[in-house]
Amino acid sequence: MKVPDIRRNTFPIIFGVWATGFVADILGSLGLMCLTMTISNVQTPFLLWWNNVLNAIIYNPFKNAFAVLIITIFVIISAVIIFWQTILFVSVKQSWKKQNEKFWHFLWQFLQRRICSISPQNGLLQSKHHTN
Repeated sequence: MKVPDIRRNTFPIIFGVWATGFVADILGSLGLMCLTMTISNVQTPFLLWWNNVLNAIIYNPFKNAFAVLIITIFVIISAVIIFWQTILFVSVKQSWKKQNEKFWHFLWQFLQRRICSISPQNGLLQSKHHTN
């Protein structure tokens, strides 16, 4: 595949996708951090339940179904931000013409590799504490 000035044409796109992913991950993390700041010492039944959910988010999210649900919601929010910002960034840089088919193929492959790198096989969801 001969593409003139491939480095100059693809670097801003790759950097833009990476930067948007970074910003989206930071926003998702800040959302979870703001949730964990709501732990209080008030002893009402709802706040005791809420504190248990927040402790599960902080220490072991897979022991509480609500913690898994909350974390999943924030991951989905981050994914939506990444998707829309990437499409917005790329559509500003490129027009929707047939001649840019190679560009869209390249972008799809790049995003697909990024998404597939977050999988249980990579050890991100595996426990770090092993019992003998």
